[in-house]
Amino acid sequence: MRQFNQSLVPPVINSSPANFSIDCRLITPMFGGGHTAREIDPLSPISGKAIRGQLRFWWRATQGAKCSSVEELSKREAEIFGRTDRKSPIILRLSDLQFGTCSPIQEWHQTFNKNQNKNEWKVRWKQGLDQISYVLFPFQVEEAIKKKFRDSKDKPSDEVFCRCLPELTFRLSVVLPNELEADVYAAFWAWMTFGGLGSRTRRGLGSIMCNDLRFAPAKDVNVEKWLSECMGKYLVPRSPSRPWQTLTLDSVFIGKAVTTDLAWAKAVQTMSDFRQGLVGRNRGGTTNPGRSHWPEPESIRVLTNYRLNKGIKSSHPVDNTKPNCAFPRAEFGLPIVFHFKDSADNVPTDMDLDPRQTELYPVTNGTRRGRMASPIILKVLATSDSQAVPLIAKLSTPNLDAAELVFERNDTSPICSLAINNLRSSTFLTDPNSPLGPIGKPRSATGSALEAFLSFAQEPSNAFQKVVIP
Repeated sequence: MRQFNQSLVPPVINSSPANFSIDCRLITPMFGGGHTAREIDPLSPISGKAIRGQLRFWWRATQGAKCSSVEELSKREAEIFGRTDRKSPIILRLSDLQFGTCSPIQEWHQTFNKNQNKNEWKVRWKQGLDQISYVLFPFQVEEAIKKKFRDSKDKPSDEVFCRCLPELTFRLSVVLPNELEADVYAAFWAWMTFGGLGSRTRRGLGSIMCNDLRFAPAKDVNVEKWLSECMGKYLVPRSPSRPWQTLTLDSVFIGKAVTTDLAWAKAVQTMSDFRQGLVGRNRGGTTNPGRSHWPEPESIRVLTNYRLNKGIKSSHPVDNTKPNCAFPRAEFGLPIVFHFKDSADNVPTDMDLDPRQTELYPVTNGTRRGRMASPIILKVLATSDSQAVPLIAKLSTPNLDAAELVFERNDTSPICSLAINNLRSSTFLTDPNSPLGPIGKPRSATGSALEAFLSFAQEPSNAFQKVVIP
């Protein structure tokens, strides 16, 4: 692959100072982004169209905050990036595209089952991906496939596994009118800093770095100071909340510089600990993670009247420390699928089993929506070819004020309609083990999961620091 030099001075395309070319490369593996969901195009893994889509989003999140309405935003966005009846004045050219071989993200390994006295094929994450497996769950092999090949005589094929692209470099040349320089530079800076290529870029997949010091920190620079200066330059100060996601001046947190792999693992582990780790649930035993400290499982048991009750050792008694109808994790993005290990999916009439699989969806203006994107971004920001800082950012977004819990998305009658006090409330702090923090020492006095997570990230064990604008 072509050598990447972060210190290169970007060549200009013509005499206009607004035009530029940048060399870019992946610093974390890229997933998906092809014509087929969760797959990479083997001939052309990235395209100018996909990059333009990223720039559109990050323009809306930065300079788009200057617009006071969706109509004004749409008009200005069309002037910059075009639409079906209007060509964009910005030209993007991809060249020197080079990439490695797509690699399976999991692998088969054989173990001996002592209880059944036989060898079995198990699945594990490839080395290097096990540390960030929490954010890779959409790409893991299905349980049905694991069961199908468990007793196979020969080693099963790796073709069943999803693949990622670990290496990619390219040059991106940009031609634009001088009057659009501020808008386009802000979009490029935000894309390089908080975005990426392919799927799940909000969880750090497909992160990229470039060689242009307008959009990337120089080697050995004070990253916090650099971020502070860029945020002051590219973000709209004191902008009110908009009906689209925006990036604000008080929303970025960084950790200490380490290797790129460790930086990404740190950002992912911080969220994993909060939602599913020692903060999110009991330690449990050697083969199970223990009961959740979050109130949603208990709330679903109460709302559905299903509860595991198969004897003293196989039961989930009522937990009176938790509120009966609380779903704070909805703020992290929807839908959420709640699956219980001992669910009544196969025996719907057995009320002594835990609830059937349920799903939580956002509601806007009385209408159930299919998705609400997470406002939390986990990223790595490269400071050199081998070093990076872990980064957490929170996008400002309209508050989620209503949701519906259903057994299936198309259910016309929800199990329960949830209001704002079911999604965030100080009453959630009655549980002394709550990840939101107990009364007297809350991570969020309002019972907001987002506020609590950002507080948790800044605790000494995680050591993220808020980037402050002078």
